[in-house]
Amino acid sequence: MKRIEKEAEWKSKEGFNCWVTLTELGHRCGYVEVDEDNLTNEICSYDDVPVEIHGGMTWGGNGKWGFDCAHCNDTADYWTLERVKEETNKLSEQLSKITWKDAVEYKLRYMPDWFKNKVTFAVEKEGEQ
Repeated sequence: MKRIEKEAEWKSKEGFNCWVTLTELGHRCGYVEVDEDNLTNEICSYDDVPVEIHGGMTWGGNGKWGFDCAHCNDTADYWTLERVKEETNKLSEQLSKITWKDAVEYKLRYMPDWFKNKVTFAVEKEGEQ
């Protein structure tokens, strides 16, 4: 069984629960848990959350989103607890800015073309108001 230790836990300035874990292999991961009404809850896959974070999102769902620092050339010396906390706060800030339009654009990817045209028209009309 892999051992994962929670090294730090805090509330971000956006009010989200954040934490950093340290794995038994010595790399850290940062996580953010958003509020129930956050629009990222409309997005099913972490690959589709429009954020810029170290290595991209590598974990997510049910309002919890995360990244790891176990990529090629990542080291624990560079990805210190403080540095991962900074990156986690950056993720929290970006997640707080996801818009209704971002969530709709994600959903559009999986809709049939005939329906996309109707939804796109509605979104553009909403933006005009």
